[in-house]
Amino acid sequence: MFAQQIERNSIKERYKMNNLSKYDDIRPSTDEEAREIFKYLSKHPIVQSIMKLFNPTLSKEELVEYIASIKDVEDFQAKFSYLGMKYIKDITSDGLTYEGLDGLKPENGYLFISTHRDILLDAGFLNYLFYEHGLNLAEQAIGDNLISKNFISQLSKVNRNFIVKRDAPVREMVANSRHLSEYIQLTLHEKNWNVWIAQREGRTKDGLDKTNPGLLKMLTLAADRKGNMVEYLKKQKIVPMAVSYENDPNDRFKIDELIAKENAIPYAKAKDEDFQHILMGIIGKKKRMHLALGAPLDKELDELEGLAGNKLLQRLADILDKEIVRNYKLWPSNFIAYDILNKTDKYKSKYNKLEEKSFLRRLERRAVQHVHFDAERKFLEMYANPIVNKMNFNLLD
Repeated sequence: MFAQQIERNSIKERYKMNNLSKYDDIRPSTDEEAREIFKYLSKHPIVQSIMKLFNPTLSKEELVEYIASIKDVEDFQAKFSYLGMKYIKDITSDGLTYEGLDGLKPENGYLFISTHRDILLDAGFLNYLFYEHGLNLAEQAIGDNLISKNFISQLSKVNRNFIVKRDAPVREMVANSRHLSEYIQLTLHEKNWNVWIAQREGRTKDGLDKTNPGLLKMLTLAADRKGNMVEYLKKQKIVPMAVSYENDPNDRFKIDELIAKENAIPYAKAKDEDFQHILMGIIGKKKRMHLALGAPLDKELDELEGLAGNKLLQRLADILDKEIVRNYKLWPSNFIAYDILNKTDKYKSKYNKLEEKSFLRRLERRAVQHVHFDAERKFLEMYANPIVNKMNFNLLD
């Protein structure tokens, strides 16, 4: 652990040496910037309330002092982020299991391309596990639409989030994507830091986890156009990642958007909807959770030699999809939903009567009582589709 701490410190020194001003608009805060942010956060009532959850004996004055005493970004992740994720795991779930960490080398920076079901927790639990095992933490991509509130923006900066800009004119989007691609390369190769990014823009609400080739195109924009693109991609050390929750705390809130999408109706988010989903993801009950890391893509990329452009990116997206689906853990809730939706008992050996009764109660409360007649079907589909994913890749009996 001591050796790993030395390595972390050396990374931090290289971070200071880099000229980061080019990326001021998207990068996380430096330690010096973070110290000013801590002063602001120490007085914010929501941050104080969060801290009170896992420091219940501290008075308000002591909480302010505690937050203001945090020295740097690494100290913040130990005294706030790690403790927060531990609290969420212990209080709102039946535990977090994991696999694949033993395949990572602490000296490398890896690019984790991941399922995305929860706004904060998917990447949060990855860093929780990294902290537990003494591994370098990951910088995390976050859409600028999610940080409209100032205190969330400030929290994201000291929690090693970098910003993905959305909704710009086409020419500006291309420039933004190249800028982001260059920053990710700097993080992976100059800082030797890990990077987490979702496999597609926005959360997967219907359970059909698919990698957007456009994301992969963004990652290639920093490459030498005359170079070998497969070798460039191999240097990213791409790791497929799958996070699964037995229960999705936001399942009821995803129904309206799924119905609107199916009927080609524009979906207008309510004021503060993203913030409410962040909050529900944190406090809502999840039952069991699992995080799985695949092996870094290497031989799989060798098979793409000779391909270029969109054909290369689509084939890589297909490979990622299969590996992510392979590693995605199914729960009784998935099998129960599939059997109900398809009026079958094909998977009845995968769950017991108590689990079935519990899921039916959830279905009743969150979908059957919904105003839209299609709500029950959409609710069942979001839980059943991970099974469909595995069937499509012949990964399930």
